[in-house]
Amino acid sequence: MIRDVHWMGVHRFPVYARYRAPVQSIGRWRVTGCQESVYLRGATSELVIVRPGDFVLCDDDGGIVIPAQKVEEVLSKAERLTHTEALIRDEIAGA
Repeated sequence: MIRDVHWMGVHRFPVYARYRAPVQSIGRWRVTGCQESVYLRGATSELVIVRPGDFVLCDDDGGIVIPAQKVEEVLSKAERLTHTEALIRDEIAGA
């Protein structure tokens, strides 16, 4: 498994990985509810519950679900980590 796919593409950093692509879902789904909790398969646990109001963020590498009551705390920590990662990437790009 790889992450930071977009960044690696921008910098033309060669990465090789095995993966499985999902099959087209058109015609195989239907709406059965609205504003209800749902369960998704997780990466660090078997299932992840997503409740109405939770923050869901996805990119080329995957997705994350942040419970509504934790959004501000997680955002603060994520901003600090993003700053650190930006510094590291700048150092790598300058090397």
